[in-house]
Amino acid sequence: MNPHDIVEITKDIQPDQAKDMSGYGLERIIKYTARSRHSYTAMLPSGVPIASFGVNVHPDAQSGTAWGVVGAKAGKYFLGVHRAVQEFLDGCEYENIFMSVRKDFDRGNRWAKMLGFEEYRMVNNHFGEGEHGVLYRRTK
Repeated sequence: MNPHDIVEITKDIQPDQAKDMSGYGLERIIKYTARSRHSYTAMLPSGVPIASFGVNVHPDAQSGTAWGVVGAKAGKYFLGVHRAVQEFLDGCEYENIFMSVRKDFDRGNRWAKMLGFEEYRMVNNHFGEGEHGVLYRRTK
C-alpha cells in the first residue's frame, strides 16, 4: 500500500465514509495507515486504486485494529474487494482484530458483520465532532 493510494481513493470516496474521515484529517489517516505491517490496495486494471485495507498491530502483538478506505468507484467491484479482505482476515495471525465503525454508518456496520466481526462495545465520542461508534471484534 502506498500512501498515495489513500489520497487518490479519498478524492472519490463514498459519502458515508467521507464523514468518518473528516474528523481525523487526511494527513493523520495517511500516517496511521502507513504504520500497517499488513496493508493492501485493490486497483482497477487501469491502475486506479479503489480500496485500501490493512491491520495495525497492537503492542501486545496478539491483536490489531483493522482499517479500510473504500472509494466510490469500488461499487461494481465490491464483491471482489470483500473476498480479498475476507481472505486477508482469515489468514491473519492475530488472536483478536478490532474495527470501529460510526454508529449511523449502516453500510459500514453491515460490512463489519459480513466480515465476521461481532459487536464488542459502543464507543462514545470516538469519531470527529463527537460521533459515537461501534467497536467490533473478530476472534480466531
